[in-house]
Amino acid sequence: MVPKFKHVNDLRIDNDLTQEQVAKALSITRSKYSKIEVGILDFDLNTLNNFANYFKVNVDYIYEISPDKNFNYCSKINLKSIGNRIKKIRKDKKLSQEKICQDIGFSQSAYSRYELGIGLTGYKLYLLAIYYSVSMDYLLGRL
Repeated sequence: MVPKFKHVNDLRIDNDLTQEQVAKALSITRSKYSKIEVGILDFDLNTLNNFANYFKVNVDYIYEISPDKNFNYCSKINLKSIGNRIKKIRKDKKLSQEKICQDIGFSQSAYSRYELGIGLTGYKLYLLAIYYSVSMDYLLGRL
């Protein structure tokens, strides 16, 4: 289970939208959207990007890292570029994958995949952004 992020539900309700309407805008099922909203499922990165675009907010706002809603539209995210940013930050901070995995609780094989842009979800990106003290929007290439 992933944490329930209050702003996901609030954005929908504040805009007088049903779960069905948001799900349709995101090209996912209402069931999947409902599970994301209550914290049973996590956002995949493309759906997260589409959600931010739809509500014209930044990803840091969605994940409650920042109260600021500053919006930068991003038509499509590049998973490989995300992985490269994660790797660059790790190297710039002179950290080993092993150290990060010990600190965050990821397996080293999973973290290696993240640096390739594979297997990342919204919550995993959130944990990395917090750990590295960077914006999720930066990691996603939305800035």
